Amino acid sequence: MSQVSSGTVLITGSTGGLGRSATMAMANRPEGERPDLLLAGRPGQALHDVGDEARAAGATVHEISCDLASLVGVRAAGATVKDLLTSGAVRPLRGLVANAGLSVLDTRNASADGYELTFAVNYLAHAQLIDGLLDSFTKPACIVLVGSSTYYANWVRRLMMVPAAEWMDPLKIARPAGSDVSPTLKAAGVAYSNSKLAILYYAHELQRRVPEGINVTVFEPGFMPGTGLSRQHSPAVQRMGAGDAATTSAWHCLACEVRARACVGDSRRALGTPPRWRLRGHRQGTRRHAHRERSRTGAPAVGRDEETAQPSPMRPAHGRGDLLVIPVALPGTAVAGP
Repeated sequence: MSQVSSGTVLITGSTGGLGRSATMAMANRPEGERPDLLLAGRPGQALHDVGDEARAAGATVHEISCDLASLVGVRAAGATVKDLLTSGAVRPLRGLVANAGLSVLDTRNASADGYELTFAVNYLAHAQLIDGLLDSFTKPACIVLVGSSTYYANWVRRLMMVPAAEWMDPLKIARPAGSDVSPTLKAAGVAYSNSKLAILYYAHELQRRVPEGINVTVFEPGFMPGTGLSRQHSPAVQRMGAGDAATTSAWHCLACEVRARACVGDSRRALGTPPRWRLRGHRQGTRRHAHRERSRTGAPAVGRDEETAQPSPMRPAHGRGDLLVIPVALPGTAVAGP
């Protein structure tokens, strides 16, 4: 039996789509392989419903109300997790799935802390949550960050007019657009892709900094209809992402099986190291992106990680990675406004 299965998994965004499917995939595992579940999400009936469904399957479940658009709310949720662990209400924390995500049409929208809303929810909130809980994990443990390959453009994404990331100083990315800027689908897509590229960069550096025995994985599920990701977009865009029931179910079943293995499976590769083709895709994507950025900005070449001898997008040859300047990006940093 996997040691991770004998612990607790915290998952954000469990009320619908991929998050709900992953939650139920873990709840429906046989007794002895089923982790306790902490479900962090927007307060409301949907959170209680998925909690009740998981409990009916036999899992020990606690719902934690958390507004990811507020770092104060995120820290409060982290404190609740610690209280549950300390009191013995759940077993040791072995996994965290940073699943919640958002795509906002109007990039002028700001979080409670003044950050651009897409970047705040998709990246900063999860970085804050992880930072606050790093000392609460019981090893071996895993952190699964849900990413997206939209950060670089291939022919399929160009055909679908999916904007690639336009990387810059993260403090600029975190700043909402000015009041004189009109919202566009391209700007919204770039903001989303930037937030997902930030997750990938963060994961590289986080893995270097966490204690041995905590493995960090970025899971890129591909196109996921029916997730509610575009719930703040126009009705037309929401219909495009809704998908029919059969397609949505098929995608979710495939993705949640991968997710469940990453969280509570007995595969060493699933816990710590993605399949070779996925690593190759990450490296090729980040290399292409770094090459384009160097060509555009004249920035120095990316350095190399001593342990893996692979390019590390968080470790430029000239010094620290640019995500290090984000106040909540990495363990031990303080929170401040943009």
